[in-house]
Amino acid sequence: MLGPIGGILIDELYSESGRYWYKRGFNPNAVVALFLGILPNVPGFLTTTKILSPDTVPLFISGLYHYAWFVGFFVSGVCYYGLQKKD
Repeated sequence: MLGPIGGILIDELYSESGRYWYKRGFNPNAVVALFLGILPNVPGFLTTTKILSPDTVPLFISGLYHYAWFVGFFVSGVCYYGLQKKD
């Protein structure tokens, strides 16, 4: 049995009955937060790749794509925090 390293119980990392195991090995809150972080960037991506006409999406929304990393990080972080607090 391995002791805690940095506050993480190593043995429980690899146990299906451990505290770090989620539904089928995935944290559903993390998956939802990931998709919600991607969502605001999709219209800008579609207009940049010319799949959508720039006239179909408000300029502010399509402009978020230029800051996709920051937008996705912020939205995902806030959503994940909120979802984890709810559980």
